[in-house]
Amino acid sequence: MKRFFLQKVLLFLDKLILKKYHPLIIAITGNVGKTSTKEAIYTLLKSKYNVRKNESNLNTPIGISLAIIGVNSGGKS
Repeated sequence: MKRFFLQKVLLFLDKLILKKYHPLIIAITGNVGKTSTKEAIYTLLKSKYNVRKNESNLNTPIGISLAIIGVNSGGKS
């Protein structure tokens, strides 16, 4: 129940942020090399643009929401 409520709150915040700022989003998919690719893209773009990346490998709806909002996860909980 708590997880469901958290997902709904995060989804609501995501929508507000995306509607307000209309950011360009780069999503990386595949079986191998996602973290290395993410780091390489971030390193290239950070000198010229205001960029944000997911600090961990949370490839879940909650992890994506945390990246959009710009906060780190609370650990394993």
